[in-house]
Amino acid sequence: MSVVVRYSEPVSPSGGLQAKGLANLLGAPTMDPITLVLREAAQNAWDARLEGEAPSLLVRVRSLRGPQRDALRALLLAGSESSGEPPEVDQLTPRLGKGEEIPVLEICDFGTHGLSGSPDPVKESSRFVRFFFDIGSPHFDGSTGGTYGFGRASLYLAGLARTILVDSQVAGANGPRRVMACRLGDSYVATSGEGRGNRHTGRHFWGASVDGRSIRPIEGRQAADISEAVGFPRRDGIAHSGTSILIPWPEISMDAAAHCIPQILYHNLWPKLVPVDGRTPMELRVDLGDGERSLSLAGGHPVYECFATALAMARTRRTPPAAGVGPKTRRNPAAHVGAILAPHVMIGEGLGDPDWPDPLAEFRGGLAHVALMRASELVVTYKQVDIGTECAPWVGVVLAESSPADASAFAAAEPPAHDDWNPAKLKGAEATTVRMTLKYLSEGVRACLGIRAQPLVAAADAPSLADAADYFSEQFLAGDGSAAGHVGGAGGGASGLSRNPISTPEFIGLEVVGGKTVARYRVEVRRQLEQAIQATTSVAIEGGTTAELPPEMTPPRVIGWTKPDGTSSQGGLCSASMPGNYEFAVSFGGSYAVTVDVELGGDVNG
Repeated sequence: MSVVVRYSEPVSPSGGLQAKGLANLLGAPTMDPITLVLREAAQNAWDARLEGEAPSLLVRVRSLRGPQRDALRALLLAGSESSGEPPEVDQLTPRLGKGEEIPVLEICDFGTHGLSGSPDPVKESSRFVRFFFDIGSPHFDGSTGGTYGFGRASLYLAGLARTILVDSQVAGANGPRRVMACRLGDSYVATSGEGRGNRHTGRHFWGASVDGRSIRPIEGRQAADISEAVGFPRRDGIAHSGTSILIPWPEISMDAAAHCIPQILYHNLWPKLVPVDGRTPMELRVDLGDGERSLSLAGGHPVYECFATALAMARTRRTPPAAGVGPKTRRNPAAHVGAILAPHVMIGEGLGDPDWPDPLAEFRGGLAHVALMRASELVVTYKQVDIGTECAPWVGVVLAESSPADASAFAAAEPPAHDDWNPAKLKGAEATTVRMTLKYLSEGVRACLGIRAQPLVAAADAPSLADAADYFSEQFLAGDGSAAGHVGGAGGGASGLSRNPISTPEFIGLEVVGGKTVARYRVEVRRQLEQAIQATTSVAIEGGTTAELPPEMTPPRVIGWTKPDGTSSQGGLCSASMPGNYEFAVSFGGSYAVTVDVELGGDVNG
């Protein structure tokens, strides 16, 4: 049996990051420490899920009394007398010395790999090593989460003693059981022991000593005994593989935890409760002193039920065309938008206490928000969006593209707390990907809600054609078949976009030709067609039609087409005998909203 020892990390010969510096790397996230730690733990659990399994996350709040309290005290007091840590920087020992019950927050995942791999940080960058020892390592799959790994500091910051105790059952027939504790304190100069006078980083570990100069986890039967002694959930081999994290003296009261923790989980993890192929991606459970219960969207949370419906819409748009669903929205080439009206949602009252989080606070002024989501369907943040028109309450999601390049761009745009997309952190194509997605949020939402944009372009009065083009580009809504720029099939009827051989019209620029303002558009013909394609225009002025235009205003008309081979044709009808990009020009005059449609037309020659 191994003797539990404390290893207080000395500063290496080449220096290095101090423990307090690790905590500071999180910056100043806008969210409270409990929200931050629950988000981080959920991300870790999702990244570590077993293939083909739906992981489970259990959050418990309880107090250690009697033997459980004594077991934790004995473990964490081991080696304190020889650590050389000055009393003025020790947040842990005085708390343990009081002998009172110890409130704890526990976050436990199941159906995951556990902290696997070698525990030796010199030999391998394993899951165990990344969790306990490495600083600044990315998540195990950088495309599904942030790219920093600094978020693990949130586990320590969520407790007043900056200490965690971890129990992990590694998946696999011979997967080891491992227990180790760690604390992030302040750096110091040792005042006793062999290291007297030497600088220490402030990181402390409790486990099994190898040679007096390194630390390893307690393993096997002894690890299981420690876990049982402090009351961790049972883990019977591979059937319950995963990791439990105990945070003593959490930064939240027991009363506030009972109210806030379920709301925090709903606010950040509701996408994991939305079924995929009839199966929920993750199970969420809480035990807040009144027994264990599962969280569910069904009939339980109207706000997030609405978001769930919008997510289902975005998921269909993420499906490849070969599976029967149409292409991505033009203005969001790296993301998929889903949005629905939510006119009858009632939001209950919050705690009314500024010291504790109220996840629903940002919605209390009215619902007009999108949830920005990673490709892994974890919420990054919520963003209020002005869609430029009066509308009933609505909610939406922006789901990052799952292709490696796009997913990597969004992951890189996240700060260490993973709570925003910031294109200013990026360069080149990655910055453009994120910036354009955020820029055209309102357009994507309007497309989903079926709201036609009505851009006013003053052809004669505009002070600058470039300014007019910018305004036209930002306001014109191509949509995806539900708004301006509708692409119809022959004979009417709304055939699925996957069966439509013509893409949505894309605005590409303005120019002046013969004193008239001309707007140019592009469509893609996806295969050789037997029929021609026809572009038509319409106008909306105060709800009017083209026929009601004042005589001084020139109605819009299609001038002609340019084909992929460079040849041209006049008027709105054009043969589509070859696949490729076709461009057409629309002439107009005056200040009014122009919308265009492209449909399959009659037979033409040439």
